[in-house]
Amino acid sequence: MSSSSPVKRFFSQSSHYLTGTTLITLSHLFTFPIFTRVFSVAEYGYLSLITVSISTVLAISKLGLSNSAVRFYEESHAPRGMYTQDQYYSTFFLAACVTGAVITLLSALAAQLLSGIAFESSLKSLFLFASSIIFLRTLTATLMSFMRGAQKTKTYNLIETVTSYVSSGLSILLTLFWIKGLFGFYAGQIIALILLVLLLAGNILKKHDIRPANFSPGLFRESIRFGLPFVGLEFLNHILTYGDRFFINLFCPPEALGIYSVGYNLSGYVSNMIMVPLSCAATPILIRTWTQEGPEATSRFLASSVRYLTLFFFPAIMGFIALDEELIKILASEKYAGAAAIVPYAVIGIGFFALSNITNAGLIIHKRSDRILLHSAVAAILNTVLNIILIPRFSILGAAIATLVAYAWFFISITRSSYSRLQFSVPVGKIVLYFSCAVGMYLTIIMITFQSLYLTIMSRIAIGAMLYSLLILFFDSDIRMRTKRILSL
Repeated sequence: MSSSSPVKRFFSQSSHYLTGTTLITLSHLFTFPIFTRVFSVAEYGYLSLITVSISTVLAISKLGLSNSAVRFYEESHAPRGMYTQDQYYSTFFLAACVTGAVITLLSALAAQLLSGIAFESSLKSLFLFASSIIFLRTLTATLMSFMRGAQKTKTYNLIETVTSYVSSGLSILLTLFWIKGLFGFYAGQIIALILLVLLLAGNILKKHDIRPANFSPGLFRESIRFGLPFVGLEFLNHILTYGDRFFINLFCPPEALGIYSVGYNLSGYVSNMIMVPLSCAATPILIRTWTQEGPEATSRFLASSVRYLTLFFFPAIMGFIALDEELIKILASEKYAGAAAIVPYAVIGIGFFALSNITNAGLIIHKRSDRILLHSAVAAILNTVLNIILIPRFSILGAAIATLVAYAWFFISITRSSYSRLQFSVPVGKIVLYFSCAVGMYLTIIMITFQSLYLTIMSRIAIGAMLYSLLILFFDSDIRMRTKRILSL
């Protein structure tokens, strides 16, 4: 494998994203026990509801500009590109400012109108206060996408990590000492985002001539044409991912929403720590490999990537399921113990969704975002219908089952659609092997139990990692040979 091979670039850049995502996840895990104890179960549910509402509206506010900024980066920075760099940065930055401001104002108006209908009237002022995050995150998403397009993965992850820790620290300080309750939490988030916007925008304004005269209607139209399906896609993905929160809020008491959010959030941390780095690195490399090296090299890259993804993905998921009850008791306290029941459904479902960010390569390369949108729409509708049927009967467990079924359908349908446009050798035998080894590891470590929760967790992790590694080395001759070569260096 040459030093410039797509697979090597993929895992090199993924390691940068992995470092950043791991550090960010650690910041969440650090604040998680604090906020689950500072806030009541109902307040934690409200926190989840408001945060999910903001992120859902944000999908519309971004207008697909962050996706388009990555897609058109190479073209605008080429020596004979259709657009100058000043046109590129002016178009995306100014468009983000306008759309962010408009959607933020509309969201504030909606909060006024829906108060007492979609949520308790006592939350209206909190919704209005937190809505400013929509404008700030619209700007930061576009500004950060410039770094993704340039494949400045180290800088990207450094900024993401620092922002996460600053916002977490400010939220804790404000919540505990100055602005009590959920207002303190969101105040910390807003201050951190303002600082980030000033930093990123200041850097771009110094290097490029950002002004309305450099705004390119042609580039904007192309960006909208490419990115608009991603607006619907991201919105539908939010309905698919977070829509259950609204139905739990409608059909169940506030405490149920808090318990569900704890289980789902913990599951998301684990899946995201593995899949976000890989999916962030994949898209720019896929496009570059397809453009510079052709279909065969792209197919080889996908085959290798899928194999090594499943090698690490399966044991992480099965290991987390084996530790869910103990982790929830330690991180969130006994009052959230009921969240353990939804973890297996949530973490497997989120895993399916995360893997689809790799297996949708054929649709991304051929710019068939319309097909991705269609699959997302069907999955979101399926999830909504199942939530309406299952939540009144089975409470939060019904929501977890609905999410798993919808995610599984989405993964299967989008993978089949993508594969018809870009075929690659699927290492079925290896995938089955890795899954079987992960299940064997799970069945072994769940029998390890001590009176101390900490000792149980550490023992299961240590023995599980050792057992899985030994099984892989014994059954996978290729991994065994690669390991020998590494150890002989």
